[in-house]
Amino acid sequence: MKLAIVLVALPAIAGALTPIPVPIQNALSPFNGKWAVRVDTIASSKPYQFSLSNGTYQCQSCTPQDTVAADGADHYVAGHHDYDTVSVVAGDAHTVTLVYKQRGDVVWQEVDRLSADGKTISATQTWSNAGKPFDGTVTLTRTATAPAGAHAASGTWKMDGGATLTTNGLMRTITAKDDTVDVACTADSYQVQIDGAEVSRADSSTVALKRIDGSTLEETTRFAGKITEINRMTLSPDGKFISVLDTNVERGRTIAYTLEKQ
Repeated sequence: MKLAIVLVALPAIAGALTPIPVPIQNALSPFNGKWAVRVDTIASSKPYQFSLSNGTYQCQSCTPQDTVAADGADHYVAGHHDYDTVSVVAGDAHTVTLVYKQRGDVVWQEVDRLSADGKTISATQTWSNAGKPFDGTVTLTRTATAPAGAHAASGTWKMDGGATLTTNGLMRTITAKDDTVDVACTADSYQVQIDGAEVSRADSSTVALKRIDGSTLEETTRFAGKITEINRMTLSPDGKFISVLDTNVERGRTIAYTLEKQ
C-alpha cells in the first residue's frame, strides 16, 4: 500500500503574489525562511485499500492496481513513474512489510503494524531519497473489515491525521528574489521562475509555477511530459501558514496539509 503522504511528495513551496504593481520580491518576502509541516493537518481525499490472501498481495487503491506474490521477492509492476518493483512479506499475523524499488534501487520501505484490536494500522515509511533518508509514521483507521480468510491487516483504511516525520522530512526553506523562487527541502532543491518555463529536477521530472491569484500559486510536475502532480499553495491572511493541496493526478488522490512558518 503506497500511502503517498507528505513523506514522498512535499513539493516546492513558493510564495504568493499580490496583483497590485509593487516589486515582486516585496510580495514574496513573507515567504522567505523556513516552513515546517503541521503533521496534525495531514488528510487524504480517499481511503487506502489492500488485501493479502492466499499468498497474493493486491493494492486496490493504487492506480494502476498492484498485484504481486507475497513471497518477499521483487516483482515487476507497470504504470508507476516512481517505482517498478514491489516485494511484500507478512512477518506475522499483524505485520506486513513492503519494499518499493526503481531500477534495482530501494526507493522506500513500509512496515504496516496492526493494533491488537485490529482497528488501526501504524504505517512506518523510510525513504532512501538519494542518500538523504528520512522517515515517518502515519496512523490509519479501519473503515471496512478484512475479506474472509485474508491477512488481518487487509481491508479499507483512512488517514486520521496522526502522523510523525523526522526533522529533515518536516522542513523546507524558501528564498525568493524578483520573480525567481529557490526551494530547498529533503527531497530536492531547485530554482523556478514564476509564470516561466518548466525547469528540471533531480528526479528527472520538470516543474512549473504559475500565479492563480494574489495569495495562491499552482505548481505542476511532469514526468516524460505527462502531468503527475498539481499543488495549490495558499497563503493565510496573517502570513503564518500556507495551506497545500497536493493532487497526485496519476493516483487520483489529494493530500491536504498545512505549513507553519518557523
